Amino acid sequence: MNKPCYPPTTPLLLCYEEPSMDPTYLFIEELIMDLWNHCMNLEFEYYRTQDKDVLIEFSYCIGLIHYWEEVMLSIGGRNVFGIHF
Repeated sequence: MNKPCYPPTTPLLLCYEEPSMDPTYLFIEELIMDLWNHCMNLEFEYYRTQDKDVLIEFSYCIGLIHYWEEVMLSIGGRNVFGIHF
């Protein structure tokens, strides 16, 4: 019995170009500061509304801050000791 032949992949278009994506942040410090500002807004919102969803988002954001601070310290970040929170 003959097995049916299937093409292994679909052909790519000849005009395919990889999309150019610019980074949102050039430095990890900028990302951390934006996260801290977001946390401060969430903290104010929680004290105003006592909404548990806001508290959950706040704790998640704190975890993100710790993650990015660890990344910055592990790669020997610039001005690590010059950042004051």
